[in-house]
Amino acid sequence: MSREFEEIKTKVIRANHAAWNEGELDALDEIYSPDLVRHEPPFPEKPDLATYKQWIADSRVSYPDAKLNIDEMIIVGDKVASKWTFTGTHSGSHTALPIPPSNKFVEMKGASFAHMEGDLMTEEWIYGDYMGLFQQIGVIPAFEAEDT
Repeated sequence: MSREFEEIKTKVIRANHAAWNEGELDALDEIYSPDLVRHEPPFPEKPDLATYKQWIADSRVSYPDAKLNIDEMIIVGDKVASKWTFTGTHSGSHTALPIPPSNKFVEMKGASFAHMEGDLMTEEWIYGDYMGLFQQIGVIPAFEAEDT
């Protein structure tokens, strides 16, 4: 692995850990452009870094013990791909997802794909297992295996 890869990987992990796990949102300034555009279906696009920081702050109200772990990362040229795991107890309500607290501990897996310009990510696509999350907090029923 190249030194540049290791430096970017370390910065991405450190900044996400600080923001998601500790609530230190300004740590994201180290890896994201202020003009970041973030796509996370099924939620509205986040058109800048300030909006993304507010998203995290709201998420930490919904899941005060939130933890984000980056499980794997691949960097090729100006593209960064990572697989991650989010955990936390759903004990609050998010502004973008006004679901009453279930007080259930959840685990959600997902992947992120980002473009970089220089040392900063400028655009990111997030794909999380929201169906699994909604099943864990009781918004939709879990699928039952059929007897065959």
